[in-house]
Amino acid sequence: MAWVTLSYSNRQIKKAGNVLAGRDTSMPYAEAMEIMNNWRSFHSYPLNAIQMNLRQMSHKYSKNILIAQRLKRVDSIINKLKLFPIMPLSNMQDIGGCRSIMEDIKQANKLVNFYLTKSETYHKIVKHNDYVTNPKESGYRSYHLVYKYNSKFSKHAIFNGIQIEIQIRTKVQHAWATAVETAGMFLKTALKSNQGSDDWLRFFRLCGSLFAAVENNPIDGQLGSMNDIKAEIFILNNKINAIKRLQLYNSSIKVLEGKKKYNEKYFILELDTKHNQLRILSFSNEQFSKASDLYLKLEQERKDEIDIVLVSAESVDILRRAYPNYFSDTSYFVKIYKQALV
Repeated sequence: MAWVTLSYSNRQIKKAGNVLAGRDTSMPYAEAMEIMNNWRSFHSYPLNAIQMNLRQMSHKYSKNILIAQRLKRVDSIINKLKLFPIMPLSNMQDIGGCRSIMEDIKQANKLVNFYLTKSETYHKIVKHNDYVTNPKESGYRSYHLVYKYNSKFSKHAIFNGIQIEIQIRTKVQHAWATAVETAGMFLKTALKSNQGSDDWLRFFRLCGSLFAAVENNPIDGQLGSMNDIKAEIFILNNKINAIKRLQLYNSSIKVLEGKKKYNEKYFILELDTKHNQLRILSFSNEQFSKASDLYLKLEQERKDEIDIVLVSAESVDILRRAYPNYFSDTSYFVKIYKQALV
């Protein structure tokens, strides 16, 4: 397939980021969006290459894995530019991201250790965040590795230096993270960015430690003992009906799929929580540019109506398991929650 080529200079990309963040008005907003989308789409080749390496390495430690990749949404890019004003768009590390979801923490630790100590990839690791040992305040737990793409082949040298983020997490950690996103989508607030209702944020922070204990990982010492954590979860759940509401979200979404296509590779997911439906648009490898252009068009036209993302997976079935938040599937979260509270 013909990969997207970069049409703008580093200076233009930085300027576009400042315009989107509201720090510069010397460029039309529509032009800044076009530049941003070209820069975002330019990540597709190095993202795919690093994802393929991640898939190969993950299979060394587990046969039952989930691998997926995505290009960062416009609203997430803009929010991050506003949150970190000294960070230029040209240096954002997670515009392209891929994820490996392992069966358990032992497998995840082995994979991370391999990347940090034994990997012979040409790509260069530039950052490593251990959010398992040192979880975020929200309760989020995962391993994050940032790589700079590097190729020994001259025809791919134009992509050298592009940053791609790898996330490695367990099924339990994934259930927590996607439940947070599902609740945030229906509540219309960015819970995953620590925004919104204090009760919901506290509930998920507590559940983060509850789920960590299931895998014998460190809990948040500021929350008290495990008995304290369970007692407070019980009180909060009764107050906000968290589990009941998550189960209702799980049963409310109608999935609208187009006719299955040969060689499906990329998917646009449009979640409309107002009308309780998810539309899935599929594209082949050769249709990536078309998918990318439509992705931007829909983001601009329906940004206040839907949650939308462009992702890649081997099938719709894997898509459901890798992005259960878009299918409003919180069943595994609820299952772990109930087992852990016993």
